[in-house]
Amino acid sequence: MSSSLLQKILGVVFSPGKYMAEIVEKPFLEEALLLVGFYATFGAISAYISLNRIIYDFQGTGIDQETMNKFGLISGLVAAIVMSFFIWATVAGGIHLLAQFMGGKGSFRTILVVVGFSLMPVLLATLLETVLIYLSEPVYITMDISNPAAMGDMMDEIYQSSTYMAMAIIGALGWIWAAFIQLKGTVLEERLSQMQAGICVGVPLILMLIMTVGTRYLI
Repeated sequence: MSSSLLQKILGVVFSPGKYMAEIVEKPFLEEALLLVGFYATFGAISAYISLNRIIYDFQGTGIDQETMNKFGLISGLVAAIVMSFFIWATVAGGIHLLAQFMGGKGSFRTILVVVGFSLMPVLLATLLETVLIYLSEPVYITMDISNPAAMGDMMDEIYQSSTYMAMAIIGALGWIWAAFIQLKGTVLEERLSQMQAGICVGVPLILMLIMTVGTRYLI
């Protein structure tokens, strides 16, 4: 008897070895699309709250404040949704291509489903990050085009705060958790060893950590 979608979600998060076997055996792309849709929705909500907690002041720059706020809000929401599906396809594509290079025998469609389910810990991390940013005090940044270094220093101060440091750690843990789930699915679907699958999963993981965390603290 097949497990329900909720059982699969909970199972793949807390017991990936057992439930990933069922997902690989009967991969339903529509389930993965639904889960990525949830991930994109919560990502957009998180972006909306974040954009209302970091407020940019364009007075004195000649730029209309209201217009820029609306543009920033709309572009931020669209980017959050588009990036969610882009990340899903890119991570799955990277894992599958590396697996094929190592002699993997699986299908890209199934890896898409594996990665879709693996995003659940990332979704959970996004929810926790959203709560933290919602509870934090608003930050006001004055856009002074004559002194860009001061704006950079202000952003550095924001990212060094305890709230944003905690968000970075939570985000990193979410992706590491997701990679562990991807590892189980890659071994089963691509029929690779743990080490080979670890390389296939590890490369996208490193890139995601650099993109989500490293751009704040390493550059």
